[in-house]
Amino acid sequence: MRRFKVLTLLLILVLVFSSVSYAKEIEISGSLNSYLVGNPNNGSIEEEEKVNLILEKEFGLDANMHLDLEVASDANSSTSTSFNEAYLNYYTRNMDWRIGKQEISWGSAYKMNPTSYFNPSDLTALKPLDEKLGVKAVKGVYYAPRGLEITGVVVPFFKGDEVSDKMVNSILNTTIKELQQVKLDPSIAIDEENPYTNSVDRKVENVQGGIKVTKRRFHDYDISLSAYHGRDKLPIVDDEATLDTIDIPSSDPKATVSFVYPEADRVGFDIIGDLGDMGVWTEATYSDYQGEQYANTLEAAVGIDYKFDNDLYLVGQGYYKEGRTESEPKVKAANFYVSKPIFDFHEIEVTTLYDFESETSLIEPQFNYSLANSIELQLGGTYVDSAKKGTSRGLISALGQDRIYTRLNVEF
Repeated sequence: MRRFKVLTLLLILVLVFSSVSYAKEIEISGSLNSYLVGNPNNGSIEEEEKVNLILEKEFGLDANMHLDLEVASDANSSTSTSFNEAYLNYYTRNMDWRIGKQEISWGSAYKMNPTSYFNPSDLTALKPLDEKLGVKAVKGVYYAPRGLEITGVVVPFFKGDEVSDKMVNSILNTTIKELQQVKLDPSIAIDEENPYTNSVDRKVENVQGGIKVTKRRFHDYDISLSAYHGRDKLPIVDDEATLDTIDIPSSDPKATVSFVYPEADRVGFDIIGDLGDMGVWTEATYSDYQGEQYANTLEAAVGIDYKFDNDLYLVGQGYYKEGRTESEPKVKAANFYVSKPIFDFHEIEVTTLYDFESETSLIEPQFNYSLANSIELQLGGTYVDSAKKGTSRGLISALGQDRIYTRLNVEF
């Protein structure tokens, strides 16, 4: 019944917007995605459906509008509606402007981009590394002579990563164990009424901004230098503020864990090009954090991709990221991607990720079966294995868990 309601809603939306587009010359496209995800460890099954309607309107040669409306419904029959993107493009002689909610794609690394400063990730999604959340921003690109581009971005309102309850609870439990060891008091526990706080006020000092200078085709490479001021999208525990919430003389001490989004200045570079028949890239960022409890960090990625004559496509990348505090683990990871068409219509792909610090691996095979033109059925699974049992703060623990899934994708 719920699927029937969602499909009916899709039909109504398409009919409504089609009638509008006929009169207003609005181009309509979109997709319907139906997910079914099973957890083999506990037998739970989750389902979700999403309808995306993309509306585009041209205003002559000088401007156009882009809207990406998403309607999502889950197994509990709760429905949410939001705009993934909603922006206006305006073109002048040497400069392009984009104003509104948008994705800002900086960096060329595979999945994990050190210079992707602005868009938070949806860590609750089926594939977290593929899901970026739009932010309200103003972006301008100036096209200078000799293939030089200068891009500036201002994001007035902060938005952090979307994290799951499981991830939050894991951090809360780890934090309490650390507090018990520091204070030598096993009675310290989470305050059930106020377990944690995390927020960033909408103030002028919290405005984020960045600039990037790109040189195209410099000896067959694209080279970018960038600078950024803002906050991390992934929260971290503020140990000092959390300790201040504990009343040790109390017979029943309670803690409210304080999550913060550390403020930092960043500089980075990005290089991408071809080495023979291979694509190569390297990308790195150095972060200078404000606050004595945070260490300045280096984040980097180096990778290659290659496509064989039989259409076998390979991607390999190394990734490194230092921890912001002593308790936050360092990341040393390698990720690989392989895809191969089958009978020209179908495709099999495998994604792997290994975190050397936590000795944890993730393997995700997926078979894409083409049912018809613009209709695809995806069958896949995720397997996570850790040599260090109980590891809960590494890279992979935040990105995936054991599961099997199906996804029906219909594009129109």
